[in-house]
Amino acid sequence: MFDNRPSPEQQMMVDTARKLVRERIIVPRLDMELDKKSEFPKEIYRTLWEQGVTNLEFPTAVGGAGLSCLDHMLVQEEIHYGCLGIGTTVSSNSLAAMPLILAGSPELQKKYLGQLLDAPLFAAYACSEPDAGSDVAALSCRYKKVGDTYVLTGQKRWISNGDHASWYVVFARAEGTRGHDGIAAFVVDADTAGARWESVVHKLGQRASHTCDLVFEDCAVPTSNMLAPSNKGFLLAMRTFDRSRPWIAAAAGAMLIAGLLITAAVGDLVRSRRMRRAARS
Repeated sequence: MFDNRPSPEQQMMVDTARKLVRERIIVPRLDMELDKKSEFPKEIYRTLWEQGVTNLEFPTAVGGAGLSCLDHMLVQEEIHYGCLGIGTTVSSNSLAAMPLILAGSPELQKKYLGQLLDAPLFAAYACSEPDAGSDVAALSCRYKKVGDTYVLTGQKRWISNGDHASWYVVFARAEGTRGHDGIAAFVVDADTAGARWESVVHKLGQRASHTCDLVFEDCAVPTSNMLAPSNKGFLLAMRTFDRSRPWIAAAAGAMLIAGLLITAAVGDLVRSRRMRRAARS
């Protein structure tokens, strides 16, 4: 029979994350403060990173914990319960890392995943564009081979962590291709000439998570930084979404729990007021 109870190790992770979120986010109302100011949660991320509740699916070969998607979801649920914006910031790092976990060479994994393990840095997943949101096959950011580099030109939109990322995973298509064909993926250092972020979006919610545009103007990337070659990038994007969608379910579960608790609290308050009015009459 299937047992859906957490293992002792999983329960220990949940308890650690829950205690941390309560003490550092919920009780001091940090979520409200960050949301009010649209302030990026660098310091709370540092705390979460120091306590080992980030980057959980990174492979052991690069020094990561090598945990499962389910392990990751259990911790993500606790963080999102404390604050959706902080949770999105944390999970966006894992989203950027996933193409490297799935398709990166040992050298690329060691270099870029190692950066996120060695320090509380940020990364961004750059797939969506002004005219290509959910339809990855419609993206227009392009690349061409020039000597021993690939030169990227185009714009990305709705990119979480984009203004604080040290590197990006960027999907672009070979010049002259259309649809699913020709799409490749690259790792681009944020300080590469021709790469920049702009236009942080002022959202109605999750304001502790920053969302912005990324712009690439003749941005030269070493050939060694190609993650997926032409005609393989679309598949890598889909495989990444397959691995990351459960994290969204974890966030939704956290909000459902929070909503039920709020509904119950409001119901208790309404009943209490009715009882007081009845006692006075």
